[in-house]
Amino acid sequence: MQIICLGDSITDCNHLFEDFPLGNGYVQMLSEMFKKETSFNNVQIKNYGFDGFTVARVLDNIRQHRISLHRSPVVTLLIGINDVSRGTSADTIVNRIGMITQKIKQDSPKTKLYLQSVLPVTDHYKMFGGHTSRWQEVKKINEGLMDWTLALRQPR
Repeated sequence: MQIICLGDSITDCNHLFEDFPLGNGYVQMLSEMFKKETSFNNVQIKNYGFDGFTVARVLDNIRQHRISLHRSPVVTLLIGINDVSRGTSADTIVNRIGMITQKIKQDSPKTKLYLQSVLPVTDHYKMFGGHTSRWQEVKKINEGLMDWTLALRQPR
């Protein structure tokens, strides 16, 4: 089984460096978790997180088939904080993430998508001012993503 992790620098976590082929963040932790479970010893995890990626960039890569998802039964998606720092509205970010989910469902209907919330930010360390100055947008995005996923679960 293959799991693809899509996202920005939070997913990336230096995965392109030789010492960290999956990065030194949640993707590596996910891999270690599966290695401990003997029933999941055939799981292959791929880190497709890239520093600076935005929702539009991930969507473009999927549309241009730079990221092939059709062979992966599981995809995780953690994206949006770079859009926040660029001043993109919460509604636009949620709508674009919705486009990604629709594209994945269209191209690979059997793929299970695990949509992760945008991580909260704080100015405690006085870093990433573009992110932290718009912390309220993160809450709006996550509320929008929750509404989106609940709407998908409703029978039509």
